[in-house]
Amino acid sequence: MHPINESKLQIVRRAAAVCAAVLVAGCGSTQYQEPTHRWVSTDNSSSAEYRVDNNYCRREVAGDSSARVFAVNSPEYEKYTACMQARGYALTAYNDAPVR
Repeated sequence: MHPINESKLQIVRRAAAVCAAVLVAGCGSTQYQEPTHRWVSTDNSSSAEYRVDNNYCRREVAGDSSARVFAVNSPEYEKYTACMQARGYALTAYNDAPVR
């Protein structure tokens, strides 16, 4: 290979490696959002009871799918909310009184 072509090839390889690294880093980063609301037990359920109730309601709505979060105002979210309320929970914003 001619020395000039070899040097150009190295530059192209380095540029490709940098582009690939930037793309991978961008795809790999996730932006975590803090929750804005939480469920509060109206009858002093334990954390273990909450987990059981929450998982039950998610399965009731999602069935066999792996959905863990439902879009607000979707029929699935409304069913999930109704299920949690029927099990004795109230949805509240952090640091606020329960939303009824």
